[in-house]
Amino acid sequence: WVAEESQLLVRAAATASSPKWVNAGVQERLPILSPSGFGTVSELYVTYRAWMPTDQTVSIIGPNDDLDQMLPGPSDIDNPLKYAVSLALTAAGGAQVVYFNTGDPSVLDNWKTALDASSQTRQAYGHVPLTYDTDVLSAVYDHVVAMNSETSNFYRVMWTGSTDPVESPVLTSANSTDGSTILATTEDDPNAAGTQYTLLRVTSGNADFITAGVRPGDEVRYNFSADVWGDETYSSYTVAQVISATQILLSSGTPTAETVGKRVEIHRQLNSTDRVEVFKSEAGRFPSDLVRYVLAPKVVIGTNTVESIYGAAILAGMRAGLVPQQSMSRLEVTSIVRVQGIDKLSAALLDQLAGSGAFILINDVVSGEVIVRHGVTASNENDLLARREESMVSARHANLFAIVDALRPYIAQINLSSTSQQRLFELISAELNAVRVALQNRNYSTALGGQLSDLIVDFIGQAPGLQDTLRIDMQMELGRPGNYIEANVSIS
Repeated sequence: WVAEESQLLVRAAATASSPKWVNAGVQERLPILSPSGFGTVSELYVTYRAWMPTDQTVSIIGPNDDLDQMLPGPSDIDNPLKYAVSLALTAAGGAQVVYFNTGDPSVLDNWKTALDASSQTRQAYGHVPLTYDTDVLSAVYDHVVAMNSETSNFYRVMWTGSTDPVESPVLTSANSTDGSTILATTEDDPNAAGTQYTLLRVTSGNADFITAGVRPGDEVRYNFSADVWGDETYSSYTVAQVISATQILLSSGTPTAETVGKRVEIHRQLNSTDRVEVFKSEAGRFPSDLVRYVLAPKVVIGTNTVESIYGAAILAGMRAGLVPQQSMSRLEVTSIVRVQGIDKLSAALLDQLAGSGAFILINDVVSGEVIVRHGVTASNENDLLARREESMVSARHANLFAIVDALRPYIAQINLSSTSQQRLFELISAELNAVRVALQNRNYSTALGGQLSDLIVDFIGQAPGLQDTLRIDMQMELGRPGNYIEANVSIS
C-alpha cells in the first residue's frame, strides 16, 4: 500500500499523551520533540490494516497445506485469524483445521454468514469465535444447539475464553434507574473540621449508591471533559464512606465546591474475590455441555502474552488430534509457556470455578508446565458425569455420528408393514449391533478402551401416533474418566 498525498494529514505542533502522565489526576498532553541526532525533522511511521473479504464457504487446512498461501500476511497477533489457525494446526497433531474468514468482525451478519457456511459441513466440530462480543457468542451458541438437534445431527461444540477483568463499572448511566447520565454536586463535609469539598451528592434522582453496591475504595470519576483531540478525560477520586443512597464521602475533595450537577461514575478495581465472581458469571453464561469455557485470563505463547481465546483455539486443536474418549484433564498444553491471572487463586477457589463450568489451565507446580486442570464442560448438571466431562461429550458425539450414518440408508427406503416388521426389526437390530462392535473396537487402547462401552437397544417399532416413523430407543454406555486414584497403604 502506498499512501496518496490526500490520505494523510499531519498537524504541526503535534502532542501525545499517556495514562501514566497526569497532573492532579488529569491526563495531560505533552509536546513531541525530535530525537537527538535527527535535527529538526522526525520520521513518521504509518501502519495500514484492512479486513480481508468475507468468505462464502469454510476452508479446511491440513499439516501439508501452505498456510501462507491460504491465509496471507504475518502469523502473529495482529493477524488474529491466521495466528489462531496456526496455533490450532500445531496443536492438532496432524488433524485438519476448519476456519472461516468473517471479514470485519464488528459486523454481526458476517458471523451469521460464517455459521450458515458451517452448517453445510460435518467437519466443523469445535467452534472458536475469536471475540468476546456477547451478540456473536450468543449467535454461535444458538448455532451449536441447533446443529445438535435431532433433525440436524451435525454434532459440534463451542470454545470460549475468559476475560481478564481488572476493573468493573459499579454505577454508570447503563445501570441508572432511567438509563440517563448521573449528575452530582460536591460540597463541604459539615461533620469535618475546616473546609473540604468531599461530600458528593446525587442530584439527578436516578441513582442509588446502596442498591448499586458502592463501597469504600471504589473509584469516583468526575469532572468529565474532552481534550483538543476529542479524548475523554476526568478527575479521579476514592470513596471513603457511603452515607446514604444519594451521598458518599470522598477521601480527598474537589478543588472547589461544584454547585451544578456534573456527570459522575463509580468504578471498581477488582480484587481476587471480585474476579472469581466475574469468572463464575462468565462460565454460567451458556450453561451447556456443548460449551467449553476456558479459564486462562492471559496466556504466554512464545514471547507473546495474548487473550484466552487463543488458548481456546489451541485446546480445540488438541481435541481434534485426540481420540474422542481421551480425557483432556492433566494433559500438557505445550504451546503455552505460562498462564497469568489466576496464579494466586487457592485450590478451593479453583474447585469452585471448575464446579461452575470452567475448563481451567494452570501452571503445574510439579512439572513446571501448563496443563489442563480438569477438562469439564460448562454444564450446570455437575451430578451427571456424562454431561460434565468434556471427553464423554466428545465420545458421545463421535458415536452418534456413527449411529446416524448406519441408519441413514434406511430412511424412506423401508416399509413399515405388520406382516414383515419383525424381520425389519431384526435387520435394524443387526445393523446397530455391528455399530456397537465397531465402536467398542474403534480407537481402542488398554488405558482408554474403545469409543463405546456398550449400546443397548431397548425398543424398535412404529412410533406411537406416527404411521410413517420407525422409533428406536437405545442406551449408550461410555467410558468414564478415572479422575482420581485412591491408594491405601498399610505399614506393618
